[in-house]
Amino acid sequence: MPISYAIKGQQHAHALAAYKAAYPSRDRQTDLLALLMVFLVDHHRCVSGAAHVDQWTHVTVVPSTKGREGEHPLKALVGNRLRFLWAELTANSEIGSESRAFHPDRFTALQEELDGAAVLLLDDTWTTGARVQSAAFALKQAGASRVGAVVLGRHVNPGYPDWKPILDAIKDRPYQQEVCAVHRLDGG
Repeated sequence: MPISYAIKGQQHAHALAAYKAAYPSRDRQTDLLALLMVFLVDHHRCVSGAAHVDQWTHVTVVPSTKGREGEHPLKALVGNRLRFLWAELTANSEIGSESRAFHPDRFTALQEELDGAAVLLLDDTWTTGARVQSAAFALKQAGASRVGAVVLGRHVNPGYPDWKPILDAIKDRPYQQEVCAVHRLDGG
């Protein structure tokens, strides 16, 4: 479930790039953490309901497929704030980072204690959804019974004609914290 659109060249898209840059913007990190935490407070029931989860047991992030060293910036940002156990995924370096298709072997779960787990999967940017789907597949292969995803920004390139109808429909509708992908636009 994406929290918001991240339209190329606009503020949210810049924030998603700046928080994990070589010299990350602390302001963007704070903004994105606040966005995620407030979204989870306001829409926890929406996310868990859509995933048919009573209680999350684990949280994880979609790993970088570009060979980034160290802890994933989103995991570092969230830290222990969600109070769930961290599940760990690793990326398969043999699968090209440029591939934007689902791949069942793209990620591997590093724990064996995921039997029956309900995992909240976090990602910063959703372009095609293939990496979130591949990560969810790896978690289920490791025994997770349920996986629900929350993504900070749904990448939108206004240069692609297929996006025009959606961008036209939302151009006069600012972001509304009280509305999520589970709600209708009227909030019902």
